[in-house]
Amino acid sequence: MKAEVTKTGSYECEIAIELPPERFREKIEEQFRNLKKDLNLPGFRQGKVPMSIIRSRFEKD
Repeated sequence: MKAEVTKTGSYECEIAIELPPERFREKIEEQFRNLKKDLNLPGFRQGKVPMSIIRSRFEKD
């Protein structure tokens, strides 16, 4: 992981973080699992929404 901080103003900064693709995918999957626990969609009980439905609604390419 590589991080770079650039000061853009007196109270602002820009942070750039470089992650390996596999580590990024792990974090995305972890967040989907956390979302699944509390997600309540019509037609499904809370926490029982299939992962494919969650991905189709919330994942961007």
